[in-house]
Amino acid sequence: MSLKKNIDKVKNKIKIFYLIETTGPGGAETVLLQLASNLSYPFEPLVGITGKGWVANQLKKKGIPFVILNTGGSYDLKLLRSIINIVRKYNVHIIHAHLFSIGFYAALAGSLLKIPVIVTLHGVVDVDSSPNNIDFKAKFKIFILNKLAKKIVVVSYFLKSYYEKLGFKKHKLQVIYNGINLNKFYPKPDKSYKYKLGFSNNDILIGAIGNIRKSKGYHYYIQAAALIVKHIPQAKFLLVGEGEDKIEKELHQLVKKLNLNNNFFFLGYRNDIPQILSALDVFVLPSVSEGFSISTIEAMAMKVPVIATKSGGPEEIIENGKSGILIAPGSVRFLAKAIFFVLKNPNQIANFINYAYQTVEMRFSLKHQLYSYENLYKSLLN
Repeated sequence: MSLKKNIDKVKNKIKIFYLIETTGPGGAETVLLQLASNLSYPFEPLVGITGKGWVANQLKKKGIPFVILNTGGSYDLKLLRSIINIVRKYNVHIIHAHLFSIGFYAALAGSLLKIPVIVTLHGVVDVDSSPNNIDFKAKFKIFILNKLAKKIVVVSYFLKSYYEKLGFKKHKLQVIYNGINLNKFYPKPDKSYKYKLGFSNNDILIGAIGNIRKSKGYHYYIQAAALIVKHIPQAKFLLVGEGEDKIEKELHQLVKKLNLNNNFFFLGYRNDIPQILSALDVFVLPSVSEGFSISTIEAMAMKVPVIATKSGGPEEIIENGKSGILIAPGSVRFLAKAIFFVLKNPNQIANFINYAYQTVEMRFSLKHQLYSYENLYKSLLN
């Protein structure tokens, strides 16, 4: 059946049912919200979530219709039934799941109901396995996704290679880069937000943004801060994000151990990321492994100089020495050296940030992301 006939059949509406298994803030959740709130005609969103929390609050705020799914158990038949019932009730045409586990249930439901299913995988933590150490449960879910999902989207070529090694079929995988809203993230030469954060004009602000977990490499960031502060005492380091309590506790202990209490600040979850970025002098991504990095392109769009690690996705975003600085992951010395370089070479950094801004405009805008996903939806309905 042609796309036109499909559209006519549903009175000019094509219902996309988005699913996600997590309820707090993060990259995958942000992408889902971007897609659901910016779809163009004739697409219409419905979101399925597994509980109350940040995602539910954002959906309410944006006026996006959503349902809370019934869940329970390891192999969750209750969740599967819930997805099936909602697809039938709301006349869903495409299921688009974000993250690995709920993608498995989406693929099963889609197969039973003859509904096309897309699953977007956002990082290596989605499967939490390595090519040489895949447990039976993960293997079974990969088998089901390979068999039943129409398309598995990954957010970088680094992830595409990773998932091919895990056993995903090459022809099922498609790369669609994440994008950001350039009306929200744009250069702000005024640094006045620095005062609202409690810092003075003399303070130099270096920041990292992202959920706190082991793969983010924040302990290297803290150790690099200790080296910088010895030479530049007015340097202040920010960490924006929340996450695993055990790791956050270890990071607080490290800050105390290195006598950084007056120079290192945990800001927790924030909803003023554009304003915080506008106050920064340097943005740092110290990750050991990173599927993409939305916060990196946000910093680039706001003309904040970026230092990132060669940890996967960032290598597809940044051209080293052109749009930012790439360093080896896990090196405190290289990270500190890169921060020194950025602070001491303003003329060269001006070229970096201008090229970085152009890169985001051309490759990583929300407009490009939406265009790619909507074309994918159309191809599945043809």
